[in-house]
Amino acid sequence: MHVGMYAGAVRADVEQIRRVAKRFAGAGSVASLTPHGAGLIHDSVVVRCEGTHGPRAILLQRLNQRVFPDLPAVIENIARVTSHLRAKLEARGEHELERRVLQLAAADDGAYLVRDGDDAYRAYRLIERAHSLHGQPTEHAAGEAGRAFGQFQALLADLPASQLTETIVGFHDTQARLAALLAVAQADSHGRAGAVHAELDFIAERAALAHTFAAAQASGELPQRVAHNDTKLDNLLFDDATGAALCVVDLDTTMPGSWLHDFGDLARSLAGGETDMGFHMPLLAALVSGYFAEVGSLLTPAERALMPDAPRLIALELGSRFLLDYLSGDRYFAIEHAGQNLERARAQLRVVRELERREHELRQLMERS
Repeated sequence: MHVGMYAGAVRADVEQIRRVAKRFAGAGSVASLTPHGAGLIHDSVVVRCEGTHGPRAILLQRLNQRVFPDLPAVIENIARVTSHLRAKLEARGEHELERRVLQLAAADDGAYLVRDGDDAYRAYRLIERAHSLHGQPTEHAAGEAGRAFGQFQALLADLPASQLTETIVGFHDTQARLAALLAVAQADSHGRAGAVHAELDFIAERAALAHTFAAAQASGELPQRVAHNDTKLDNLLFDDATGAALCVVDLDTTMPGSWLHDFGDLARSLAGGETDMGFHMPLLAALVSGYFAEVGSLLTPAERALMPDAPRLIALELGSRFLLDYLSGDRYFAIEHAGQNLERARAQLRVVRELERREHELRQLMERS
């Protein structure tokens, strides 16, 4: 059995996974291993254990040390964030906390990070009877997503961002992303730049948008927040029975950042993420309503002023990243066929165009929230 789906993905054999899984199984035994999801970064396996205290299920992940070279800092951030979330929800009288907040599972030595040879693993308690969304959501799901990510931010608003480590430096530094794209295009090591002059020109013409955000952050006008930094719809679990949003997942990039990037990525993801499903204002209206109901009172005037531009910024950034990977020979993002990263880049740039066309509607929507 192999798991791992992308360019540069880590891969593990079943013997190693079973050996590591036993360290998280407590007094139990490993009953089954099932590959889970199609994540682009880590390899994930559902491990079901049997023991004296009944069955137990964990999500075991072999971690990508190329993307996250400081794994202890990643684990420490996650432990701090989940502990804070759990305490806040418990104080509010929330129930089923084991399904509302991710919970790291400890290995036999009490550690959350296990190394096996050159590889590194961690595990979470599996959240059962829950699913993530793939494809276009309903308006109800979009509203639930806005509410859930807004609540995530609101609950962490009093956790100083300085207590977390920046595990990927410059993750949402759009100016740096654009500069890297220009350098790769000029080098043209794979001979692909000649076919993407239109895309490169399109991105260059919108570089001022990245500068506006960078200047606001550098001046301190935008506060530094604890941010998720990867608020795709599939990083949220929904209850199988009710469809209610349950738990924000994939916390590896939760670190100091801006709430604008989180909102922007979430809104952008309604347009289909890596695909091109089109942009639907009713979905965005539902998301905005849910989001602002949770976090609207905590936003600063500067954050509110720039919020309508955030989805466009993130779509431009992601389009640039896909294009850079295409020009670099598809080294980062998984591809299933030649040219897929170029297709993804073009899809995101179409989202930028659509957001520009609907800018007035978007600003009115924000002003009413």
